[in-house]
Amino acid sequence: MKILGEQDFIQRERDGIRSTYLLSKDNAPFTCLSLTSIRVMCGGIQERHVHHSSDQIWLALAGEASLLIDDGSIVALTAGQIVYFQAGDVHGVSNSTSNDFSYLSITVPRQGFEQA
Repeated sequence: MKILGEQDFIQRERDGIRSTYLLSKDNAPFTCLSLTSIRVMCGGIQERHVHHSSDQIWLALAGEASLLIDDGSIVALTAGQIVYFQAGDVHGVSNSTSNDFSYLSITVPRQGFEQA
């Protein structure tokens, strides 16, 4: 068992996206997944990308955003929804609203996002 607190979390900010790595290779080397709290600020965008060897689950916690998917489509994403991406699914997110959008991301097996 291990109990983690704020002092154990790593934060990164880029392109209007603030990521807090709650479970990562640095603070939980014993786990096969990563858990990240993500805040997409007003005007923030995470361009479309792909994880070739990991599945990812997003749990939308607050606000609204646009889910950017592989065929160039945009799908509305709102608090309370869950999105499951299989390895190889292209995805991204943008926030053109006046409020921040927050979600939890679970990635299995974990990847070294902390270096991004």
